[in-house]
Formats: sequence, structure tokens, C-alpha cells
Amino acid sequence: MGLQHDFYLLERSDSMSKIDEWTKKAILPDTLVLYMLETFDWCSFNWTNTKKKPGLNYYGDTILVGEELSKFANILKAWREVFCLAPEKFEMTKEREVFRKVQVVYQLGTLIELCEEAYEKNMKLIHWGV
Repeated sequence: MGLQHDFYLLERSDSMSKIDEWTKKAILPDTLVLYMLETFDWCSFNWTNTKKKPGLNYYGDTILVGEELSKFANILKAWREVFCLAPEKFEMTKEREVFRKVQVVYQLGTLIELCEEAYEKNMKLIHWGV
């Protein structure tokens, strides 16, 4: 597998050291994240050791909470709807990688579920960049 972005669900009070093999998580391939990345800038998140910045920290950690997490989930839902219209296998020109629709829709769905759970239970989602 190539580069990937991991998203972990944690209690708000938990530190990132609590992440282990039992932590709920979602994974998106880097090529897919790169395709959607500019739309993630419509949300402001806490980058580790900094104040809020737009989008995901591509090379580091990002903490997603509250209303911005809900907005991020809505952006992901819109992307999922777009990819539902794709043929069973498709290529995105910029990346020259063939994607399987069923896999992309599943990966986005898993991440959306984590976002919704984090928002509803006042938890946080941690993004680990590449």
C-alpha cells in the first residue's frame, strides 16, 4: 500500500499516546486525499502545537472537533455522492491511479461514521498525515 492518512477516534481528554490497535480508525489513500485536499481547507482545525489553521496538516497531526468536524463530515458526504456516480473503476487524471468505486465509497463512509460519532459524543478525531 502507498502513502495513507489515518483518522482515529478518541475521547476529548485522551492524548494521542492512547492510540493503539483497538482504537476505531479509518484510512484514506494519499492519492484520494490529494484529490480532495483543497476542499478540506474550508474547515479550520487544530494542528498539533499550533492554533487553528485551514484544512488538514498533510505531514503531521490534526485535531478535528466540534462544528468544524461536522462541516468536514458534510464535505466528505458530498465527495461520496460524487464518487457514487463514477464507473466501477476510474482514474483521476492528476494521480494516474485506478480506483475502485466500491472501495472509495466504503472508505469515505467509514470516515464519515467516525466523524458523526465524534461529533455526537463530543469526542475528537485525530488525523495522522503522511
